[in-house]
Amino acid sequence: MSGLNAGVAEENKVGENGRSKVVLTESDKKRLFLVAALILVLLAGVSIALGSIHKAPLAACEGIVLLQNRYTCLNNLAISTSNASVCSKLPYPYNDSCVVNVASNTRSIDTCNATRGSAFYSNCVSNISASTSDASYCGLITNSSSSSYCAYRVAQESSFDNVSYCGLMKDAYYASQCYALYYYNRATSSSNATYCTYIQNTTNATVLYALSSNGRAFNYSSFNISESLYLGIINATPRSYCYYKVAVLSKNPALCSLAGGTIGELCTYSLYTHQNTTTNYTNLNASYLCANVPASFKDYCILGVQTAKAANTNNVSVCLAIGVAQEEYSCISTLASRYNESSYCSYISNSTARSACEISATNRTA
Repeated sequence: MSGLNAGVAEENKVGENGRSKVVLTESDKKRLFLVAALILVLLAGVSIALGSIHKAPLAACEGIVLLQNRYTCLNNLAISTSNASVCSKLPYPYNDSCVVNVASNTRSIDTCNATRGSAFYSNCVSNISASTSDASYCGLITNSSSSSYCAYRVAQESSFDNVSYCGLMKDAYYASQCYALYYYNRATSSSNATYCTYIQNTTNATVLYALSSNGRAFNYSSFNISESLYLGIINATPRSYCYYKVAVLSKNPALCSLAGGTIGELCTYSLYTHQNTTTNYTNLNASYLCANVPASFKDYCILGVQTAKAANTNNVSVCLAIGVAQEEYSCISTLASRYNESSYCSYISNSTARSACEISATNRTA
């Protein structure tokens, strides 16, 4: 009994605070030690696994043998994880290009700082400025031309609806286009030609190109020529082009005289032919309809009327009455394509033009 009591006393010794405390045996201590060690091992394994998961994509990219594929992998990884530090694994200039991509994706101007001193910095800042519509960032670019281009891109994103952006452009190349586009858009959207007076009246191919929607195909000539190039050939100015567009949009022939020159004649031609549109194609009289059209556009007018009449009445003889071989070919080709009938092409004597007509008729889609 005394041995039992002694054992109980050993298991339940009283601590200094008066509470009993459990005293572990050597076997208990060994078991706890093993459990603790096992837990540490498991935690370490989890940590290693997580680290491996994090590093696996990077390691996979770096393990790619083909350089271009490796660079693409690293670039895509940096973008997908929004982690510009991955870009440091790339050599120049791929590293800076990578940083620009990450910055543009995250719209983080601070990320661009990694490209300071390189040619990529201005492009990085311009991308952020344009995507956030914040032209103030453009002031970070020291080069005048690059800074102006940055502001131009911001203005472009707003469809040149804010003239204050134009004032930020120190480079006349960009500023002239910006101001012209601002006033041109005002004039055409409101059909108010007064805005045209603020646009330069001297020939400028660059501004004309900007105003004419980057050279859409021009249809007033049988040649494959862009509108902006044609405008340059006839010595149109940005202001006269503005008058021309507002006149056509508002159907106001009085503005054609303000355009002046050949573009003024083009203006009159456009308005006159549009006003005389009719659905009675059988009775169309090209000589009558085109009588008051400026001389330089009379042939185009006659061709247009005859082609419309032939195509809508399915009558090839109308094309043959034009009297000018190339214009007849054009009319016949339109007719053949309209009705998907290559037999009309036999009226064309020129073999090259005839082949083109047959291809046009055969390949016509419904």
